[in-house]
Amino acid sequence: MIAIDSLPINIAIYKYENGDFIFVNFNRHAEKTENLKREDILGKSLQEVFPGVKEFGFLDVLERVYTSGESEHFEANYYHDEIREGWRVNDVTRLDNGYIMAVYTDVSKEMQLTNSLESLGTIIDKSLNEIYIFHPETLQFCYANGSALQNIGYSMNELSQMTPTDIKPDYTYEKFHTLIQPLLVEEIPLLTMETKHQRKDGSQYDVEARIQKMIHLGKEHLVVNVIDITDRLKSQHEMLKLHRIIEQSDDLIMITDTDGVIEYINDAYTKLTGWSKEKLLGAKPSLLKSGHFPAPFYEDMWKTILAGKTYKGNIQNRKKNSSLFWEEKTITPIKLKNDEVTHFISTGKDISEQIKLKEALEESELLFKTLTESALAGIFLYRDSFLYVNDAFAKMSGYTLEDLMIMSPIDLIAPKDREIIEQRVRARLNGELLDQSIYQDLKIVTRSGEIRWFYIAISTVKFQGKWTGLGTAIDMTERKIMEKKLEYIAQTDPLTGLYNRLKFDDIIQREISFGKRHGTPLSLIYMDIDYFKRINDTYGHDIGDTVLKEIAQITRDVLRVSDYPFRWGGEEFIIVCPGTDLQEIKILSERLRQKIAENNFAVVDKVTVSIGITQYCDNKSVDDMIKRADQALYIAKEHGRNRVVERVEQCYEHILVTGHSDKE
Repeated sequence: MIAIDSLPINIAIYKYENGDFIFVNFNRHAEKTENLKREDILGKSLQEVFPGVKEFGFLDVLERVYTSGESEHFEANYYHDEIREGWRVNDVTRLDNGYIMAVYTDVSKEMQLTNSLESLGTIIDKSLNEIYIFHPETLQFCYANGSALQNIGYSMNELSQMTPTDIKPDYTYEKFHTLIQPLLVEEIPLLTMETKHQRKDGSQYDVEARIQKMIHLGKEHLVVNVIDITDRLKSQHEMLKLHRIIEQSDDLIMITDTDGVIEYINDAYTKLTGWSKEKLLGAKPSLLKSGHFPAPFYEDMWKTILAGKTYKGNIQNRKKNSSLFWEEKTITPIKLKNDEVTHFISTGKDISEQIKLKEALEESELLFKTLTESALAGIFLYRDSFLYVNDAFAKMSGYTLEDLMIMSPIDLIAPKDREIIEQRVRARLNGELLDQSIYQDLKIVTRSGEIRWFYIAISTVKFQGKWTGLGTAIDMTERKIMEKKLEYIAQTDPLTGLYNRLKFDDIIQREISFGKRHGTPLSLIYMDIDYFKRINDTYGHDIGDTVLKEIAQITRDVLRVSDYPFRWGGEEFIIVCPGTDLQEIKILSERLRQKIAENNFAVVDKVTVSIGITQYCDNKSVDDMIKRADQALYIAKEHGRNRVVERVEQCYEHILVTGHSDKE
């Protein structure tokens, strides 16, 4: 008898009886995979335990192996019934005693990537990224999402007669086919490239394209995820100015010129390596070489980044004290002058502990999988209270080991999240929840009362004969704060705190789509400060800035929660008002105009604004709507300022002037 319980793989053994296959053994690893108990299924037929097995095609494999005695490999296929589903790979063998043994692997996670586009079609179609699907042999397009069609300017009927080379001016058919060949023969899983796309009107824009295989309509196709990087390329130089934020990052960050001379290095790098900034600045990264990598390794790295492509990989380097560390490194070329690479930015993480774990756990597949999924950072074991916590988790939470031993895990959860978490904790301890739970952004209350964001993975294990929760935790607070800061900086006017133009396109397109789906109107206010140049000339730009900030605050006070104010430029403001028709927008605009006119400003006695308003029409573009509002604003200026003017075309055309004029 094979000691199948000692093997870290899924094994099921059947005997043939009356035209069916009966379970005679089922190892412990398979029990965990299928969430079944061996004693509950032994003696039962395969179809009774797995009612979807015939449709799955596995019965045919068993019958062939039983009849012929020849082993057979059953490629990955999708199994589902009312209880379970997933992708399985089976190797089936007939034993000497006539029994049939199936050794199988759950490859659901791997197959999920392949089939993700089919299951997420709606999300993909509405993605802000351009997404194309084309045939790997003919290269003809068979799908493009809404963003792609809108940006490229072609209809789907037109694209279906075209190939990627028709929109990539830098590539011939032969050159592009050669480029994707490694994908077609599965030498690489993903191809990333930076190139240009050409719209139907002949205009071009820079993109980053990621190409990979997928199953579409049951056949292999190539899917391209395209990101418009025009703005990113223009703003890379400005991003270097955010070094204060970068300096606080735990990531290892280095910037070099194209010769490899270090121009910037953050504190995380100096703390890890032991080298001072004075020593590293002006030196080359070769100072950190471990000596364990051959020259061709570095030659390939330089070849990649000098070609303008991003390099990703793991590198072993040496600290000042000669000890070694592993770095998960990404090197990105920076183009500050047209298409010329001028700098490289290297970002990385110290993954020495992860590498050590990987090397130590390769002898046991089961142990390796368990520990790597736990991502050894903070580790804790609990039932009604904590049974064990490591030092890392104690430091993250701010509590001592003794404190945590008399606390429940629920005591650490932020109050708003406790109810649902408590239900899952109870189900896990009762043995009703055996799968792993991942909490990406769980809020934890530390001993000081501070709320911090954690990535936490929870598994169910048997400890001392009882169901127990095993958790691992990573403090994600600094990363969350940095993400919010970067998002705020990118989307907010620093003077007034209002949204800037970068945020406008995102919000206006979202609200237009919402309005079309739900049949609700959308209106726009275009506001300009009257005689603002005179304020600057008379009182100075500092006072002008103060006026801008006061008007921004008045605007926030008057507007509703659903409205979006933007500083459009200089003394101009735009306000997007979802769910608001012309009559409502006139009332809101007049109230805003009056509030500003009646306000006692800090230095300037009186400030007024002129306002143009309009409503979105389905047969008009966003630019057309802004133009109409601008025209209405111009009329307001021409009619004496301090007034609201409405302009709507095609929906219905008329001009209405309201408000008061202060003649000078």
